[in-house]
Amino acid sequence: MSTSKGYLSAAVVDGKLYVIGGTTRLPNRTNKVEMYDPVTDTWQTKAPMPTARSGFCAEALNGKIYAMGGIDASGYKDVLEVYDPATDTWMEKMEMPQTRSLFGSAVVNDLLYAYGGILNDTTPLPDIIQYDPETDSWTVTDDMPEPRPFCFGSSG
Repeated sequence: MSTSKGYLSAAVVDGKLYVIGGTTRLPNRTNKVEMYDPVTDTWQTKAPMPTARSGFCAEALNGKIYAMGGIDASGYKDVLEVYDPATDTWMEKMEMPQTRSLFGSAVVNDLLYAYGGILNDTTPLPDIIQYDPETDSWTVTDDMPEPRPFCFGSSG
């Protein structure tokens, strides 16, 4: 990687690792996207994410990367942006039901899930939300037994 950063997110599509966003040094966030190809052992810079942020989650689903939530200098985010590696382009999708950062995510049965995290600097979230890319819609599912800030989980 050409940029040292933390609180980033990453996803794998077609055997290539995409490292997205993060914090270069607080409070500076980046929208940089870098792709690592293990076959050629090289890094390439890709189209930047529209919203520079950290503390967000990214998941690969059906050949695309979904980047959701996070935080930037103006506050917590409810944004959902989708990257298509085939065209090296980003698209905005339906916002999350509420802002969320430092949460976990997973893909199950072609649906995207976000769970836990924090709503703001002091409010942990107990809920689990589900995104359906076919309908571009979010559904609030069940709550976890306890609020879970700083989940940092993802699927592989």
